[in-house]
Amino acid sequence: MEEYVVEKSVYVDAPVRKVWDEMMAVEDWPSWKPFIQKVQLGGGYETLANGTVIWMMLQMAGPVGAPLRVRVNNFDMPRSLGWEGGIDNLVHAEHTFTFEDKGGKTKVTSREAFQGHLLKFFFLMVTREDLEKLHEKWVGSIKSRVEGNGPGAHS
Repeated sequence: MEEYVVEKSVYVDAPVRKVWDEMMAVEDWPSWKPFIQKVQLGGGYETLANGTVIWMMLQMAGPVGAPLRVRVNNFDMPRSLGWEGGIDNLVHAEHTFTFEDKGGKTKVTSREAFQGHLLKFFFLMVTREDLEKLHEKWVGSIKSRVEGNGPGAHS
């Protein structure tokens, strides 16, 4: 079975807990992550936890959003947050953020592994370059938000 992994990291000039708290404010994501048009929690959850369903409308490339439904499967406060979604054995993705203390700064890593029998067809709609750029935006927007120099930034 084919697999594709994309991973991007950034250093944020803030302690892990501050970065973690921003990631937990899901309802604010569209204000500081311009590639997320809408986000909503489901599955009976009001906050992120193992089992929480997240519905997102992502703008990958072009003007049209792509609906995405994922379930949190890795909630380890404040070290990691991850979710998975896809279509059984056809295309499946696991996305994990890790937050590492680096002496008062935080190393944020966004890693997503895609696999499945129809992965080559998935890449006809979304290119590897699109995914690389999206992950750069994920980590870049976290850095901008926490450090106070981007859309919806906190000082």
